Amino acid sequence: MLCVKGQDDMTDFKYSEEETLLEVAEYIKNTYKQHYVGPNDVQTIDVWASMGIAEQMCLGTAIKYPMRFGLKDGKNKKDILKAIHYLILAYHFAFNSDESSKHQRNAQNMAPTDSSN
Repeated sequence: MLCVKGQDDMTDFKYSEEETLLEVAEYIKNTYKQHYVGPNDVQTIDVWASMGIAEQMCLGTAIKYPMRFGLKDGKNKKDILKAIHYLILAYHFAFNSDESSKHQRNAQNMAPTDSSN
């Protein structure tokens, strides 16, 4: 069973939420092996963070996957998992500002500079 830290009693979920959360966690864990990264492990989301648009981009990207659910490869479970992942990332950027600021600083420090000036 999924146990929330500090929770004394275990909740019986009616709609398999526990199993779904575990599946989402496993999916997200596996995405870290698949990311397209640039120099210094910079991901697109790091660039979004450096531009101050990560929350908005994550919300916008999350919309894409439910809209195509059932249209591309049938009822593809990955579309829902991707939407959930982007919503979790949007949550992070909306409510964890200290971490968001750190990502912004890191991406700015790793961004290429224009030496032609």
